[in-house]
Parts: sequence; C-alpha cells; structure tokens
Amino acid sequence: MYNFRYHIASLVAVFLALAIGLLLGTIVVERGLLDRQRTSLVQSLQTDYTGLKKENDELRRDRDRERMFAQDAAPQLIGGVLRGQSVLIVTNAGRNDGLSVVRETLRAAGADSIVVTFKTKDFGRSDQGVRESLAAIATGTPGIAAASDPVVAALAAEWSKRGEPQPLTDRLRSSGEISIEGSSTDLAPDAVVLLASFDAQADPALVGLVAALQKAGASVVGVETQGVASGVTDASLGAGISTVDDVDRPEGMVSLVYVLAGRAEGHFGVKAGAQSPYPKLR
Repeated sequence: MYNFRYHIASLVAVFLALAIGLLLGTIVVERGLLDRQRTSLVQSLQTDYTGLKKENDELRRDRDRERMFAQDAAPQLIGGVLRGQSVLIVTNAGRNDGLSVVRETLRAAGADSIVVTFKTKDFGRSDQGVRESLAAIATGTPGIAAASDPVVAALAAEWSKRGEPQPLTDRLRSSGEISIEGSSTDLAPDAVVLLASFDAQADPALVGLVAALQKAGASVVGVETQGVASGVTDASLGAGISTVDDVDRPEGMVSLVYVLAGRAEGHFGVKAGAQSPYPKLR
C-alpha cells in the first residue's frame, strides 16, 4: 500500500512539474513575443511622430510666409482706394471689438472716418421721455409718419443729406444717447460700417438704420473680428447688408475697403455664412 501511494504521489508530482513547466514556457514565449510587438509599435509610433512633426513644421513655415505676405500686401491693395470719401462707423459704448482696426484701415485707405457711438440699444427708447421726444421729432418730419419705424426713417433721412438741419441727431446728442467723433459733425457719409453690438447681439434698430442708408445710396457693411461673435454679421446677412467677419486680419481689411469702395458685395471671411475669404482683387 505504501509503495502504491508513493508511486501515485510521484506521478502527480511529475505531471504537476510538466504542467508548471509548460505554463512557464508559454509565459516566457508570450512575453518575448509581446516585448517584440511593443518594440515594433514604439518604433512605428516614433517614425509617424517624426514624419508628422516634419510636416507640421513645413505647414507652419508656409502659414507664416503667407501671413507675412498678406500683411505686406494689404496696405498696397487698399492704399488711397477711399481717398476723399466720408465713412461713418456706427458703434456702441463699452466693448467695441474691431473699432481701432477699422479706423486704422480707413485711414490707410485715405478715408475720413466719423465715429458715432450709441449709448444704449434702440436709441434709448426704453426711457419714456426719450421715446416721446424722438417720436415727436420723427413724426413731424415730412414723409416719415407712415414708416414702420419713424425714428429709423427720420434719422436715415437726416444722414443722407448734407448741409441740412438734423433735429433728431441733435436731440440724440443732447440727451447723451450718441456721441460723435471725427473731423466733421455733418453726418452725411458716402459709406457706413456697422460695428455696434449690445451684449453680443446686434441692435435691430441700428441694423435697420444702416439698411435704410444703403437704400439711400451709401455703401454699407457689417463687420466683426475673427475671434468675437458679436451678432452683427448674422443680423446684416438677414438684412441684405454685405459682411466681413475677420476685419482684424489682412484679408478682412481688404474686404472692408473693397466693399465700401463699391468694388465688391457679399459675405467675406471665415465664419458661417461667408461666401469666400475675400473678394476678387482688382
């Protein structure tokens, strides 16, 4: 009996040793295979990274060259294009992204710029006194009473004629609702730039005013900077006004001047709704 149990134990030990040996051998083989696969994967990733880095560096150099060219070319394309013209910039109190670059662009194009800054939206008509005062002047203007917004119509009429009284404009100035900065206070511009946005929304009254000035013969455009969505270009799109949504870039500066000069119309830039980055150069 003792010998039989001993043989059984010996056989079990042998088979157990074989099983352990097979298991360890498999692990070693698999570990070696995994190590080789991992090494191959790392080498492949390193190769891909090197290739992508080289491609990215080339793209960055191309972008920098194109940006430098655009910055150098823009002043040549717009220089003197608006010489002798009066351009009205409609903006708002507080944050007004793009105002400085618009003024500098117009200066480079040879234009005289006048900045009209609106203190609050809708001409301040949330105040009853202002509303009644403006309505009285607007409805007293011949041919204005039947307009859907008499104040818009009256103000557009005043800003479409040179050398004539501007009672509504004077009332807005005296109430502090608008301020005017420029070489001339006679608001009868050849062209208009709409920048005004209150709380990231365009003022429908000012959009309507600029659209009315367009009907009266002025070249008009609604603009934004590339990094800020002020709602101006969206509202201008809906009102049939040309737009430039990247006025802080060289392409946008050229687009702005070309639209104001009557060389182009449409929607230019990089945001939704833009038809092309810039107009045809001519």
